[in-house]
Amino acid sequence: MKDRNRHPLQAMALVSIILSQLAGSVLIGLFSGRWADQWLDTEPLFLILGLLLGLAAGVFMMLRTVHHFFQEINNSCRICSTFFQDFVHTYCIC
Repeated sequence: MKDRNRHPLQAMALVSIILSQLAGSVLIGLFSGRWADQWLDTEPLFLILGLLLGLAAGVFMMLRTVHHFFQEINNSCRICSTFFQDFVHTYCIC
């Protein structure tokens, strides 16, 4: 990162946003899959599907959040040389 003037609270805010998005989407997927399993009487099927869909949604939201955070800091995207930022720019739909 070339921008050293950022406040440490920005990094803490980003981490808390990512954590809440990942945990929330996984929990929603688990509970909705469990509810569907109880309703349809198919015990582990929808629980596993809900877990996987929740995890995928959480990772997708995490990538969008990180992409938005770096784009907000550097509007011209001059720091796209690292692998992670190239990955975010390639696979994130914004």
